[in-house]
Amino acid sequence: HPARHAVIASIRCAHDPVGEPAWAHVSGWAQLSGSPRSVSCVVSCRNAARLLSRLLPEMSDLLTEAGFPWEMMCVDGASTDGTGELLSEWSEIPGFTWIRLARDYDEAVVIETGMQHARGDAVVLVGATVGRSIELLPEMIEKWEEGNEVVVVRHDEGRDNPRLVCWSIDGSDGMANALDDERSVMDEGQLMLLDRQVVDLLLQATRT
Repeated sequence: HPARHAVIASIRCAHDPVGEPAWAHVSGWAQLSGSPRSVSCVVSCRNAARLLSRLLPEMSDLLTEAGFPWEMMCVDGASTDGTGELLSEWSEIPGFTWIRLARDYDEAVVIETGMQHARGDAVVLVGATVGRSIELLPEMIEKWEEGNEVVVVRHDEGRDNPRLVCWSIDGSDGMANALDDERSVMDEGQLMLLDRQVVDLLLQATRT
């Protein structure tokens, strides 16, 4: 992997009163539940202004519907279209962060960079080309609440509708599955949720 200090060109986001990146809090949720779990979405994009102009509003509505404090991190591979202008505006809203990379790195670097900055108890990896599969996001979060540590959207040949595949990482087979899927998650606009424990294990694996 490239040296981390050389990967990121800039980071822009709204900050809370103590200077930390702001969460998009669901109204009243934090006060009622004390210490709610949180969700981070890492959106991989490059030259995707048209797709993001539809995806970001829909994702923000779906995340708010899910009922957890959330953040959305758009990791931009040095776009040359209007993506930068769009994400600059969104990054002024609490809960949104624009991470602009120094150049168009491969997908593994994009995903790793996003996971390094994500703070949520669950981290959702999203491709800008995800399309209508994004409507499964609340159901994915429900599956995580039920105790599944990995939730993946599958597009099976011959099936009209995608399906969710869930598993725990208990044992080496589960971790191997998580590693395999993390490497290919953005193929065909896939969508994947990882529990914080899985994210930490994956990041640890990249350092060895």
